[in-house]
Amino acid sequence: MKKKILDAQKLRDLMNDKKVDKVPEGFQTAKEIGEQWDLGEARTSSLLREGVQAGILEKKHFRIKAGTMLRSVSHYREVKGNG
Repeated sequence: MKKKILDAQKLRDLMNDKKVDKVPEGFQTAKEIGEQWDLGEARTSSLLREGVQAGILEKKHFRIKAGTMLRSVSHYREVKGNG
């Protein structure tokens, strides 16, 4: 009997682990920021969008693992010199 290589889920997990981005210091998701601000999702998103447009915040997308899925998620941080 031939030796089984990897099962499909294990292969996907290994490949996804290699594609996950390292999120740099200071970047947070809208959900994390909304919890800190004690605001709902819609209001947080609106304020973040306005902050990016004003040049106060920067927005970047990072691939993160969400459960077994790999997702591109927006992250935000304050632009240096605006504090």
